[in-house]
Amino acid sequence: MLATLLVAAVACSGADQITSNADALVPTSISASVSKSSTTIANVTLSPATFTVAVGATQKVSINVTNSAGQPISKTAGMTLTWKSSDATIASVSSEGVVTGKKGGIVKITATVATSTLSKTGTSTATVPMTGTTSTTSTGTTSTGTTSTTTTGTTSTTSTSSSEPLPLTGDILLLDTRQSMQSATLLSSAMGVTKLSSATVIGAQTLFEMGGPWAFTTDMDGAGKHALRVDWKNWNGVCADQSATLITYLPKPYQTHVIVSWKQLLGRTATGGGVGNVGSFQVTNPNCGGYNNTGGNAARKEFMMLRDVPNMGSAGRIEFLWAGPAPATPKITSDALNLSFNTLSGVAFDPQAHVGQVITQTIELQAASSATATDGIVRLWINGVKVIENTHAPLTATAFERFQLPTTFNSPMQAQSEYFWDIVAWTPVP
Repeated sequence: MLATLLVAAVACSGADQITSNADALVPTSISASVSKSSTTIANVTLSPATFTVAVGATQKVSINVTNSAGQPISKTAGMTLTWKSSDATIASVSSEGVVTGKKGGIVKITATVATSTLSKTGTSTATVPMTGTTSTTSTGTTSTGTTSTTTTGTTSTTSTSSSEPLPLTGDILLLDTRQSMQSATLLSSAMGVTKLSSATVIGAQTLFEMGGPWAFTTDMDGAGKHALRVDWKNWNGVCADQSATLITYLPKPYQTHVIVSWKQLLGRTATGGGVGNVGSFQVTNPNCGGYNNTGGNAARKEFMMLRDVPNMGSAGRIEFLWAGPAPATPKITSDALNLSFNTLSGVAFDPQAHVGQVITQTIELQAASSATATDGIVRLWINGVKVIENTHAPLTATAFERFQLPTTFNSPMQAQSEYFWDIVAWTPVP
């Protein structure tokens, strides 16, 4: 008789990487006298797939092991189970699958079931919200590109909120694809226009500029989810910029306070089309060295906001990067303003650990009150956790004209695809 392989987590903690005998995984009364094919591990899943656990709290995670026919597998001799957290300082996991929150951040919980001939791994994502509010006065040198500047000010080191903002009634919606993309059949209708070309213009205003390897899929997840897709080409390890250009022009009058949010999935899916191996994605190219100030440019440029300034160029850029080399880390920079904003103390996010998982990212930018003021705001949330915040940024008073998502990728070591949906931009109104 086949039985579901479930590990019921209990309230205890233990080592972060633990192997247990298969006898502990299922009731001992279950018979192991089943055919060889029915006991071959084909799939391992964890439940819940994503969850939030507070600092000091626990969350039990269950594991389900099935064969190629989707049937649950009973125990077999020599079967082992290994639990692991990608960062035990953020959240640990015990031998019973109990996850304990340690500090703010996002981690991947994995459970690997193995026999002498094969192993399969299931994953779950745990978010530990930041708690409390503290601030420190910091003085130091920030390096961007080939220049550097010394900045002094008060920087928040822990989050005042664990949840990213959402557009509210009364806010000014600048772009909203949350509904239009799911009812669309073409890339153009997904962005709310009848035709999407290299430059889409209505009246006197440009709405979009587009170029590069964009596509549109109507079944990203096997359940009919629509998404924009980018197919990155393999340039045989060569370190060179590769672009997928989708520039969204914000409506006039241009705003000085803008929030942009989107969902993203790294790695080609079985139903969504694309290139490369299903479920595989490489965030950084090791041939590209480090980020600018360490001799290279191994950064995935996720998002770029441009300002309403003449001759745009770098003077108008504020860029959100996953800066390399591995492990990639979130960073927001402005080369022209000599600014670089790093992750908050106690927060970590490695996008490579979230391949095949939905990543929600929200960036907030508010210009300074005057050309010389230092009250600009820069914030970034990833999966509901605030990872970057600076409320004394000298961003100048220039309004925001357009944004690009994504921007530039140092050509990956392999052909690979990724997906974007639920893109929404707005200006919050007090």
